[in-house]
Amino acid sequence: MKTLLSEQAALGSLLSVCLLVGCGDTGGERLAPPLAATGTASRSVQAGAGSIALTRVRVAFGPAYFCASEAGRAELCEVAVAELREAVLIDGLDPRPQPLGTLAAVSGEVRSAMFDYGITWLITQTQPSPRPTAPEGHSAVLEGTLTLAERTLRFRADMDVLPAARGDAALNGQRTRHVLDESTRLTLQVDPHAWVDRLDSAALFALDTDADGFVTIPPDSVAYQSILQGMLTRAPIRFSWRDE
Repeated sequence: MKTLLSEQAALGSLLSVCLLVGCGDTGGERLAPPLAATGTASRSVQAGAGSIALTRVRVAFGPAYFCASEAGRAELCEVAVAELREAVLIDGLDPRPQPLGTLAAVSGEVRSAMFDYGITWLITQTQPSPRPTAPEGHSAVLEGTLTLAERTLRFRADMDVLPAARGDAALNGQRTRHVLDESTRLTLQVDPHAWVDRLDSAALFALDTDADGFVTIPPDSVAYQSILQGMLTRAPIRFSWRDE
């Protein structure tokens, strides 16, 4: 069976880049593994001398491509074992299973993954663009309250995780391994607390220049970059495979 990327290309997915490098044939049985996600219940995390409580987190995941090779990059991943053709929306603070449809897949072994956070940069586009399910046009929207001594500050972060280059994914080569068959299930695991646990409370309060008790974290700030690194390197979305 040819990789499902031929259909994905028709939908305008980032995975259409595979057509340029020659997608392989898995020879496997067509599958539709159920997809779900879990967030983490809101809890207080340290932020320098203060603490943060997240109150709202919406995260886009996808499109995603699960590779038969160890190296999950478009130019190295010759065989598609499974894919998510569109972005899905996850409540990052809901620990209960959130059904998100199914993957398009064939039987075989997944060894790596590449994916976007709801913003893709197709080879036909001059710049990245959000998918329809991206929360308010962003990869993620985080809202919370910072407490430092007797002071409180409400904050919001509109996170945009952009692909590094046209035709590329935001995250490449994510290690994940599982043999897919008709009983396979995949759960995406999201912990947004690990994205904010390195924020500095004093630096966040300094962003509130009008002293109104609310701040939208700007993209050029250290705080924004810290959250971004949490999403990309410290605690990206994890994959939990199981067979039932």
